[in-house]
Amino acid sequence: MWLTRILFGHRIRSGKVPGVQFIGKHRRFRPISKSMIRNVEQRLEVEEENAKHLSRPFLTKEEEYCHAQERRSQLREEYKTVRRFSKAPPNRYIDDHLAHLRISRKWE
Repeated sequence: MWLTRILFGHRIRSGKVPGVQFIGKHRRFRPISKSMIRNVEQRLEVEEENAKHLSRPFLTKEEEYCHAQERRSQLREEYKTVRRFSKAPPNRYIDDHLAHLRISRKWE
């Protein structure tokens, strides 16, 4: 057994990180690359642009107050009618009930 360890080059590694390498108390840190820095800068620019857009609202507070109330009430009425008619049974006509009597009828 000792001979195979020596032949395979088995040695005790002192710098080994136990478990998963990149999480935990004794973790190994990834080196920061230029692409990582560039990605962070791009994300910060997007966040800054979003904050700029959010700081200047499209509607004033007076315009925003109840601006969609009419549309909301219309949607609510449409929903109520759809629900009401979905619960109702389908329409039945006398032709449907008497269709079995017309089998032998021939048109001239």
